[in-house]
Amino acid sequence: MLEMYLTLTRLEIRIITDDRFLLPDLLGKSRFTSGDSIKLSEDVRIVFDSVEMKNGSGVQEIDGILMFSTGVGARLIANWLSDKFKRRKGTKIYVDGTEIILQTDMIVGILNEKL
Repeated sequence: MLEMYLTLTRLEIRIITDDRFLLPDLLGKSRFTSGDSIKLSEDVRIVFDSVEMKNGSGVQEIDGILMFSTGVGARLIANWLSDKFKRRKGTKIYVDGTEIILQTDMIVGILNEKL
């Protein structure tokens, strides 16, 4: 369980998208509440803090924290991110302020660099 580990890595994650179905698809529900989370595995979770609409343009900024225990492979996280977002046109993802390109090896490199 994630809560049992003493050492957690926390990275900020920001998703910018014009896909209004993205968050409901990820969360499996239509309404967002601060603190909603997605469990990628026993040791990896994304907790969402806020969703902000930008100037009536239909673009959403979704902010959260990617949390995982020490020893979790970056490839597990990279595979999940790539799988969930690669077909979502008009979506950008930033991890700790760095835009990631949705190719598994590139994501692994960025995550390893941030650790």
